[in-house]
Amino acid sequence: METPIGQQQYPPPPPYPQQWVVQGTVVVVEKPPRDYVLLSLFNTIFLNTFCFGFVALIYSIKARDCKVVRDLEGATRHGKTAKIINLVCIAVGIVVTITMIILSTTVAKNTLEKWNLMERSLNQLKSYHRHN
Repeated sequence: METPIGQQQYPPPPPYPQQWVVQGTVVVVEKPPRDYVLLSLFNTIFLNTFCFGFVALIYSIKARDCKVVRDLEGATRHGKTAKIINLVCIAVGIVVTITMIILSTTVAKNTLEKWNLMERSLNQLKSYHRHN
């Protein structure tokens, strides 16, 4: 059999051994620790109750800085702290918001009742003066 120009004819592969030995490297890829910067930024802008959002933002930035320098232990520690502070900020923000809604509706209701009472008293006083 003639070999085409530019191609070589290779010898057949050797027979395979009876036992296979598999060698390889297992690469374990870990997820980088979370830094919660976006959640902290949201809490800082919208729910900054008692400055918890700002403190969470500081810890989030520390966690991101630790990730950049490949200090995964520090990034994990600061990330967990930021997460806890963010959750506290959200919980306190919800409680404060609900409390403010309840208080404002109660005050508005009491003010309206007092206004109506004052208006009725004024009308009674006017009708009393008309008859006298």
